[in-house]
Parts: sequence; C-alpha cells; structure tokens
Amino acid sequence: MKIKTPKHFNEWDYFDRYEESNQNSKPIKIVLEQKSSSYKVHIIYWCIILYIVFVADARHNENKIKILKMQEEIEKMSKKCPSQNNGTTKLNEIKIQKMEREIKEIVKEQAKLNEKIKILEDTKTDLGKLVEQMKYLEEKIAVIDDKENKRFDAFYEETQTNLNILQKSNSEHSKRIDIIENEISSDYYYKLRLRLYKKINEYNKYMLEKF
Repeated sequence: MKIKTPKHFNEWDYFDRYEESNQNSKPIKIVLEQKSSSYKVHIIYWCIILYIVFVADARHNENKIKILKMQEEIEKMSKKCPSQNNGTTKLNEIKIQKMEREIKEIVKEQAKLNEKIKILEDTKTDLGKLVEQMKYLEEKIAVIDDKENKRFDAFYEETQTNLNILQKSNSEHSKRIDIIENEISSDYYYKLRLRLYKKINEYNKYMLEKF
C-alpha cells in the first residue's frame, strides 16, 4: 500500500528538478560538439591545402632546377660562340633567346607560386591554432561528460536513498495496517464469543426454569 505524504511529494519533486536541470545542461554540450565537428571539417580542408603546399613547393624546386640548367646551357653556348662560324652563332643566339624567354616565364610562374605558398603557409599557422582549439573543446566536452556522470551518480545514490526511505515507510504503514486489522478482528471475534456465551447461558437458564 503506497501512501504519499507532503514529504514524499517533495521527494518525488526531486526527479522533476533533476530532469529540468539535465535538459538545461544538454544544449551546452551539443553546441560544443557541433563546434568540434565544424573544426574537424576545417582541419580536413586545411590538410588538403597543406598537400597543395607540398605540391607547389615541389614545383618550385623543379623550376629552380630548370632555371639553373638553362643558365648553365646559355653559359656553355656563350663560351662556344667565338670559335664557331656565323651560322652556328646565329643558331645559338636564337636558342639563347628562346631559353631566356622560357626563364622569364618560369620566373613569373615562380613568383605566382611564391605568393600562393605564402598564403598557404599562413593557413598552416591557422591550422595549428585550430588544432589547439579542437583539443580545448574536446577537453571541455570530456569535463562536461565527467560532470554529467558524477551528477548522475549522485542523483542515482540520492534516488536510491529516497526509494529505501519510501519502501521503509510503506513497510511500516503496512505493518500498522496489519496490526489494526488484527486488533479489529480479535476484538470482533471476542465480542462475538461473548454474545454467543450470553445467548447460551440465557438458553440454559430458560430451559432449567421451564423443566
């Protein structure tokens, strides 16, 4: 038999208060997890950018090697020019001019690559900052999870205590009801026996007087 007193209503109200506070704390964790997911997407994006940086850097080195080879070739051809005839000299001059134009194009391309590399290196710095923010957010989420677990453990322990109190109270009420019922039953049968004895005595007395 369950009997709810004002005290018990207060105890049950604790469940509602815990549920309300738990609902208020959830959005904080959800926001942090959403930020963490967003940062992870940015990290993937910047990892792709870093790959482009490495490719651009490789192209930069390749262009340097090309320029050095062309400069060496021009230098060799310039040294050979005085000892060769006019036809060969003209041909060499055309080759040199062509190489010089190629070198200029490579230098222009290299300048553009250098600008891109600078921009991408800046993003590399930003990526480092983003990784730090990710670590901070993950630590914060871990702290919230730990607090939630501790709060739930405390809530469970308090709930178990309240449940034990209610069970004990219920048991005590049940015992009292049993005692009262026994008392009522005992008194009823006692009175019934008295009435029966009285009737028997009256009957015996009547029979004796009659005979």
